[in-house]
This record gives sequence, structure tokens and C-alpha cells, in this order.
Amino acid sequence: MTNPQALAFTWIAATVAIVVLNILLPQPFGLSAMGAVLEQYLVLIALVAGIAAIRSFRPAERLVVVALLVALVAITLPRYVPAWISPVALTGTEDVIRVATWNMHAGPNAADRALKGISSSDAQIMAMEELGAEAVAALEGQASRFPYTALTSDTAFLDVGLLSEYPILETQRSTNPPFLRAVVDPPSADPIVVYAVHIPLARLVYIGGIPVGVDFSVRDKAIATVRSRVQEDLARNQRVIVLGDFNMTERERAYDLISSGLRDSHLDAGNGPGFSWRPPPIDFVPFGMLRIDYVFSTPDLQPSTSSVDCSLPSDHCRVDVELAPTD
Repeated sequence: MTNPQALAFTWIAATVAIVVLNILLPQPFGLSAMGAVLEQYLVLIALVAGIAAIRSFRPAERLVVVALLVALVAITLPRYVPAWISPVALTGTEDVIRVATWNMHAGPNAADRALKGISSSDAQIMAMEELGAEAVAALEGQASRFPYTALTSDTAFLDVGLLSEYPILETQRSTNPPFLRAVVDPPSADPIVVYAVHIPLARLVYIGGIPVGVDFSVRDKAIATVRSRVQEDLARNQRVIVLGDFNMTERERAYDLISSGLRDSHLDAGNGPGFSWRPPPIDFVPFGMLRIDYVFSTPDLQPSTSSVDCSLPSDHCRVDVELAPTD
């Protein structure tokens, strides 16, 4: 093989290995863990490399490359099939509850950005992450828009908050990890337990000062903590919505932990990839690059629409979802 052929073949084979390892034995840290985060891009590059180089391989080599590409598509395509191919059929009541989650990103002009984030949304229940003192003060003055709020009283650190058009009957707050549990009482349904969540980032792993991978153990522990509280509510047969910034993609093992037994609104009712985050240096681009913000709900809260708004001044897009209570 020539160097370009060898490079294409190596990339394709390595991508297949990473995808298979992530399915059979997902890793909490290291290069394989990062491969799970970036899987969609690794697969795309592998497909492009295979298609571009296929003619330059000898017949036997072509068979191997084609076999690898077919295997790659077969094991990854089901994860990326748009929800509109098999849309959820709504049943029961047509009354919907509009919810949203947005990480507004700590930084300057927090008050103006916070107000822009809520003014462009028709959500009735909205979770916000990375709230600081300036943003909290601005949101507390929006009683006509959201008469019920659960915002942090300790503005010495960034926190999560909940805004609601409906009465908030009770709240419980955790700072490590940051999440809020609230019981909201909409007029069209029984009280709903709502979690507003901000899971911490993974940590880079260094060797000799060079980043060689990531460690998701702290993040995964935080997700397990939130899930244990959610599980208590599920055991009491309560309706639950879990929304926020989870700093995970749906291809990681932590996703299976938090989403077990719950609906993922984007997979049920969204279109396209649902990407909700882009790196801060390019947060001006009108699209996301990874899906790390989610709205999960119990099966009796059925998603009818799910979309992202990437026009807001933050590295995160706002996720807007309509949920229909069912019998």
C-alpha cells in the first residue's frame, strides 16, 4: 500500500475498533473514552477516506475496505437515524407542557443574555445553568413572565435555576453536583418532579504535560448521584422531567445510566442530530457540534416536538420541548 492508502486503511480499522469497543466495553477514561465522544466525526472521516481511496486499492484490499465500511455503517447508523423517520404518535390529552433548558455560559453581560434567553422562548418551565449573581437578579425581576422561580440564594458560585409559569410546591438543592429537584403543579396534569441539572466536565489526562485522553469518573459519579434521586421518584410512580447540561454524548455509557426507563425527547420527536454545544471561541456559529443538553421524561410525558435554538449568546444552544401528558 502507498502511504495514503495505509493511512486510510488504518483510520477505518481504528474507527471500527473504537466503535466496537465502545459498544462492548465502554471506557471511563483515556483515548477510547474520547473516541466515544467524537465517534460521529471519526466515522464520517472513515467513510470519506474509504470512498476516496477505494479505487486505489487492489481487488482483495477493496473487499476488506468495503467489509469494514459496511460494518461501520451497520453498527453506527441506527444511532443517527433522524426521529422523523419513525415519529412518535401522540395519544391521550392534547394539552402540552412546554419545557426548555439552556446553559447561558458564565461571562459578561449576563443580565442581558439571560433576559434574551427567556424572551425568545415560549417555555412554561425553563431550567437554566451557570447562573451568577447578575443573571439571578435580572431573572428575579421577571415575575410577569415566570411568577414562580427557584433561583440560587448563594450567588458566590455558578448554579442552576428553574423558572415556571406554574406553582412550585417544593424544592431541594444540591451543590455537589449542582442540581435542583422541584415539584411543579401544572393545571393540566398531576404534579411533576422536575430536575434541573448541570453535570461537571470531564478532566483531561496528561502524560508529560501532553493531553492524551479524558477521565470521566467525576462526571459519571455526578450522573449516578442524580440518577439515584430520580430512581426514588420513579419508585414512587411520579411523573419526572430531567433536563439540563449533562456534558455527555448519547454514545457514552453514562447516557444509558441516566436515560434508563426515560424518554429522550430528541430521539422521540426531534429532527437531525440535535447538537446543542460548540466550543466557546466559535459560539457565534448558528449550529452545535455535540449533543450534551437533554430533556428526559417518564413514559407518561410524551414528547411531541424537540428543537434547538443556537442563535443565543452562549456556547450552548437552548433545547425546547413540548411534552404531552398521557393516561
